[in-house]
Amino acid sequence: MGAGLRAGGPAGAGAALAVLDSGFNAAHPALRGVEVAGSRSFVGGDPLRDPVGHGTECCSIVVARPGHGGPAGVAPGVRLYVGQVIGAGGWGDPPALCAGLRWAAGLDIDVLAIPLGCLSSTPPLWHAIRTACARGVRVVAAVGNPYLGQRGPLYPAAYPGVTAVGAARFEDTYAAWRTPPDVIVRTVPQVCTPGGGWRPGLDTSHATLHFAGTLCASMIAT
Repeated sequence: MGAGLRAGGPAGAGAALAVLDSGFNAAHPALRGVEVAGSRSFVGGDPLRDPVGHGTECCSIVVARPGHGGPAGVAPGVRLYVGQVIGAGGWGDPPALCAGLRWAAGLDIDVLAIPLGCLSSTPPLWHAIRTACARGVRVVAAVGNPYLGQRGPLYPAAYPGVTAVGAARFEDTYAAWRTPPDVIVRTVPQVCTPGGGWRPGLDTSHATLHFAGTLCASMIAT
């Protein structure tokens, strides 16, 4: 899809972004009025409620409105799609992620952000990623916070064709990995929290959405 900045419009206007996470809840004052162009749950939930809050945090980095105690998102004009692949327990599974990927690959989007991952590869996951990339979607994914002792990026960030995103605070750990991140985000974005507050987004999931939003904001109409 050709997308970009419309004259006089907000950053990201004309671009389309899909986020696969725990959903999106627009109850925060900075998120009220944010329109979701399309949504679907792959875990039997409501993608516009977000029982975990992680997806809302990540999306707020891109689409937050200014004037509510925190900064504007990096691409508030983007057309947002939300796929819920994490349920109320805070965990998903590869089949849900694969289903979300297939759904997102069928959308008219420019960027697909995946601020989560799996410790191991599966053939369906690899096939779903290949399909998205073959359709011209820019896929960006979190390499994962190295709390589990992994020696490289999670999947799908580890796949060819996916931009693997890391956060600056883990840079010393990445130095020991055979395959380091493609991008290390040094900006620490502010994220919306339940109750109308804000906090620093320090993890690789937050870095992934900051990078994805920056991509959307930089696109030029074609």
